Amino acid sequence: STSGDRLVPKDLFGVNLAYNIGTDDIDSSVQHLDWHDEMGVFNVATDFRPDVIIGSDLVYYPMDTPPLLQTLEKMIKAGGASDALLILPLTTEREALPEFRSQLEDGALGDSC
Repeated sequence: STSGDRLVPKDLFGVNLAYNIGTDDIDSSVQHLDWHDEMGVFNVATDFRPDVIIGSDLVYYPMDTPPLLQTLEKMIKAGGASDALLILPLTTEREALPEFRSQLEDGALGDSC
């Protein structure tokens, strides 16, 4: 399904986590998080309260950069996440990636990231 111009791969939600963990010995869970949905982000931050945020391939379009940064800030400050691990491609082929990197490097999240 789509949300405007954004692809939301609902049929794959959680599949990567289950595959990568591959064991029942690790306590882990995943939540759907649409950073264009401010109330949904707030609910996940305050109800789910993740210890760690892990993300990869997060930024494709310029319209995603401000809400993604706001989401990360909420998850760290309101949600109590102690760490965020963001895996970004080394290339700058994606339209929004240079701006996202620049915002992070300029302290958009304070000392959080």
